[in-house]
Amino acid sequence: MWSPGAVFAARKLTVILWHILTNGEPSRYVPERTTREKIARMHYQATGVRHTSGPPKGASRSPFYGTGQRGRAVRARADHLRLQQAQQDYERLANERIQNATRRETS
Repeated sequence: MWSPGAVFAARKLTVILWHILTNGEPSRYVPERTTREKIARMHYQATGVRHTSGPPKGASRSPFYGTGQRGRAVRARADHLRLQQAQQDYERLANERIQNATRRETS
């Protein structure tokens, strides 16, 4: 018999892969910055051209300009909060499935 933890982990990975392959959407369990960095590394390996930093010429300033907030820190905090919410959603789903399984076994 499979342990519930192994089944939940396998299902989680399957759902992540299904979303990535069918919709082309990134996983909500992965920080956006990590994904951007991986894509930039792959682009550099494929083309030999590095991504230039900063906004392109003629573009407007960052929405964080003049606010005293640092854009990377704000985006990192948003990533952290999004990952916490995803973890809470997953834990709630896992607990519901465990409760449903125990109800079926007892009845």
